[in-house]
Amino acid sequence: GFGGAGGAASGGNINITGGAGMAGDDSDNNHFAGGTGGASFWTGGGRGATGSSSYPGTNGNFGSGGGGGANNHTSRQAGNGFVLVEEYK
Repeated sequence: GFGGAGGAASGGNINITGGAGMAGDDSDNNHFAGGTGGASFWTGGGRGATGSSSYPGTNGNFGSGGGGGANNHTSRQAGNGFVLVEEYK
């Protein structure tokens, strides 16, 4: 499969679109890993789950996407967006 498109930002003076997610890997005989979540301007996306029951993947941070699911693991949550305000004197 393919990773999803990045999310669109709106309502600010500078709106930065999120990066696209990366595709996971799967075959008829093996389940490998879920895709990586799309990156934000601030950080990379969460890692996808593996076929192993010991690694369920990670959530996104600072507006990035969560890792994709694999086997019995569901996809992870995207990170909350935030507003950065800089004041110049």
